[in-house]
Amino acid sequence: MNIAAFLELHRSPSENSSRPAVYLFQAKEYPLLFFSFLMKQFVGADLPYTFLSVVDGSLDTIKRHLETTFLGQTRRYWLGSLDQLNATRQKKIIAYCAQYQGDHTVAFFSTEKIPKSSSIISIDLDIEKISNVFCELTLFIPEAKKARWRTAVSVLKNYETMSLDQALMLVEYLQVIGAGKQEFVSQWLPRLVVHESSLFSLSQYFFARNPEKFYALWKTLFSEYSEPFWAVYWGEQLWRAHFYIALRSENNIAEAKKIAYRLPFSFIQRDWRQVTSKELQRAHQFIYETDWAVKNSQGSARFDLLFGKFFSQAF
Repeated sequence: MNIAAFLELHRSPSENSSRPAVYLFQAKEYPLLFFSFLMKQFVGADLPYTFLSVVDGSLDTIKRHLETTFLGQTRRYWLGSLDQLNATRQKKIIAYCAQYQGDHTVAFFSTEKIPKSSSIISIDLDIEKISNVFCELTLFIPEAKKARWRTAVSVLKNYETMSLDQALMLVEYLQVIGAGKQEFVSQWLPRLVVHESSLFSLSQYFFARNPEKFYALWKTLFSEYSEPFWAVYWGEQLWRAHFYIALRSENNIAEAKKIAYRLPFSFIQRDWRQVTSKELQRAHQFIYETDWAVKNSQGSARFDLLFGKFFSQAF
């Protein structure tokens, strides 16, 4: 099932939508704003979602809620993200949900792929046509907001690769732009919305130590974003790469996969062997100092120095 089908099922109550089900939402990263927004839309509905924390409650507590009904009334329970749990607790909850035969509907999130189960309906949130999802969400919006919401959603058609949270912030922001919307969309939006594919390529060339391709792309992208953005971006890339190498060296594959989010595929597959964690640690310290320099109007040349030192293996 995709997210659009899930929304349609919940928007139009029917015999099928009232039947118990177990939904597993999956993505590379937990979309906090999206889930907060989504669950608020069910408040006041005939069958809203009730939060049942997997972090604060034991498995026995969760079982008591899911296996008990009051006068035959069914409920919908949102368990939150299983990523907050250790591997052992995750497996226990997934195993329980896989064989759940109760009267309630259960939904939860995980970044980990789980074995296929006829009892669990998986919903992929790494979406290609993100504007389609927000068209469905428009149907939940109060009438007073629908016109502005639809106008904002129409802008998403040109930015299909953004995340759910990024899209949600954009839609909310565009609703208050007013008469300046066209100028904002044409002049400012391309600078605010990060093009993931270009940034992935930039990181790919960086970690592969391919200065020719790296500098050609860097020349194009550098002016698109502010220096504080680049300080944060390279800080995150170096931090994730450092811990990815450390975890892979310890053969902790499960945790390494989690920290690898936003790192280029080529680095995860092969290029991590060409870089040391110590080298990345020193480079991260350098970018930390660069961040301070940028905030004090002294950092322009430090990015070039960072790249030069990395490519020459001088860290």
